[in-house]
Amino acid sequence: QFLKRVRLRNGRQAKRIFDRLVKPAIGELPISRDNRIRPQQIVEMMDDIAGRNGPTLANRTLVYLRMAFTWYGLLDNNFQSPVAGITARKKRQNRSRILADDEVRDLL
Repeated sequence: QFLKRVRLRNGRQAKRIFDRLVKPAIGELPISRDNRIRPQQIVEMMDDIAGRNGPTLANRTLVYLRMAFTWYGLLDNNFQSPVAGITARKKRQNRSRILADDEVRDLL
């Protein structure tokens, strides 16, 4: 219902992420005042996504989840988001080494 109500610039991407990655992991769990979705379940799901699809997709999924839970929190003042306090996955650092001229010649 969140995706129907909120128009995202990348709405199709968000829907694909929810359908492919979120629903199989936590889709059956209710979102309610007693908050049956636990932060540990979110962390486990994010670790699985990062392991299978990389940290970039895991971080993007976390952004969409945070938006969805924030939206739900506007509907229910007693709701506490299970993603509060969960941080983004670290991305691999790009290498800073540049090939020397001899190495480029060898490569060509």
